[in-house]
Amino acid sequence: GDGITDFMFGGSYDSSYYPFGRSYLVDGGAGVTGSTDADNVNTQFSTDDDYDSPNMSAIGDMDGIGDVVIGSDYDEGSDTSSGSLAVFVGGALTGDLDLEDADDRIYGGDDYDYLGCSLTLADLDDDGYDDIVAGASGYDGSSSSIGAVFIVQGNGLAVWSSTVDSAAAGSVIGDSRSLGLGADTLAHPGDLDGDGNLDLVVTSESDGSAWVFMSASAIAAGTEVSDATHTVSGTAGDMGSMVVMDSDLDNDGADDLVVGADGDSTNGSHSGTVYIFRDASTWAVDLTAADASATLYGSSDEGYLGSGGAGGMDMDGDGIEDVVIGSSSNDDNYSNAGAVFVVPGW
Repeated sequence: GDGITDFMFGGSYDSSYYPFGRSYLVDGGAGVTGSTDADNVNTQFSTDDDYDSPNMSAIGDMDGIGDVVIGSDYDEGSDTSSGSLAVFVGGALTGDLDLEDADDRIYGGDDYDYLGCSLTLADLDDDGYDDIVAGASGYDGSSSSIGAVFIVQGNGLAVWSSTVDSAAAGSVIGDSRSLGLGADTLAHPGDLDGDGNLDLVVTSESDGSAWVFMSASAIAAGTEVSDATHTVSGTAGDMGSMVVMDSDLDNDGADDLVVGADGDSTNGSHSGTVYIFRDASTWAVDLTAADASATLYGSSDEGYLGSGGAGGMDMDGDGIEDVVIGSSSNDDNYSNAGAVFVVPGW
């Protein structure tokens, strides 16, 4: 609440059973300079339970003060590996905090739901409070492990029902066996059609698809991916490796959709490809790579361009938002060293 942006990052450790993690909250400001050991970061989130460890983290505001949400997809608070979301109300977060110290916990509804395997926060309904968007890749609907993405609305209190099934105002459900919806990273929502409402994209790289839902606040509980406004389809195992949807690259007043296919071999074996779709008003319901307005190809074999991405930032100060794209095994500088590319808006 000091008016200066903070940031979080995660780290993994080995345990006797499963890898477990730790999340770090770094206060922004002039003190962020030079280098320091992660153990010296003032605020850390962890647990003494192998199954209960942090997996994903996000900063938002669900009650008028900056808050932290931690996803723990193997948490066994309600059922075996049901997963959970731990909400820490901001204002005085410092020290080594256990997930059991959270102000509220939202648990997956059943065994092996893996709630919290993916996570992002955004004010979808424009009420001044961020909403939680979280994946549960093992969720069972009409078939086993089809997966789901749940939307839990911020309510000014940071208190919800104990299970996500009752806490969520909306959800997107997979519609084929073992789709595992929610397993892939969730993009920060953007406004693709420029109508002032945030939209949502959910992906399944294993299926090779990205589903676009315009006006995410209207998503009802039990909405299936087949109900999406638009579907981007590509090669299973490639398309949908990452999505960025909160950068207006062409400065036309609407955000553009950037979709990665990191295993694509068009320019070399698994060099990766990234597709940019602009001007959503012209989109057909069903889209493929051929409908992209621009295409970026990886520069090295096994480089996996499109393995990650981020947007919503003006990196060069020209007043137009840019996008950052990862190439996890790029060889341009050193074998498998990886690279991050900044694609400027125009």
